[in-house]
This record gives sequence, C-alpha cells and structure tokens, in this order.
Amino acid sequence: MIFSVVAEIIGKRLDRLRKSEDFKERKKTIYQVIFWGVSGALSLILYIPPGLSIVQIFSAIIVFFLIIYFAIRTLKYLRIL
Repeated sequence: MIFSVVAEIIGKRLDRLRKSEDFKERKKTIYQVIFWGVSGALSLILYIPPGLSIVQIFSAIIVFFLIIYFAIRTLKYLRIL
C-alpha cells in the first residue's frame, strides 16, 4: 500500500518530466530528486544511535513501514482516507 502511494507520487513527477519540453525544467527536477535522495539518506544515517547492529537497523525500518502500512489500511477501512 505505502509503496503504491510512493510509486504514484513518483509517477506523477516522472510524467511531468516526460511531458516537459524544456531542458532546464528536466535538469531542475533531476537535481531535486538527487538532492532529496541524498538528504534523506544522510539524515537516516545521522539519526541512527551508535551501538546498533545492522539487523536492528533493518528491523526498525521494516517495522516503521509496517506501522505506516497498517495505519493507512485502517484509515481506508474506516473510510477516513
């Protein structure tokens, strides 16, 4: 579910990029994707507490996505979202 939402957002950005004839607009969008990707990865690395193992880090990431997934499913079930 969460992956479909993320894929939809990325798809909209890519469709706008494909439709754009302006090279400067394409270049700007590509730079934004690179910037936000690097910023997100860097912040993830910086917020990891010292002394954690790789297994704990990956399990925390998986649990985070599961919580988001079930929250969205619950909101859809209750017809709030």
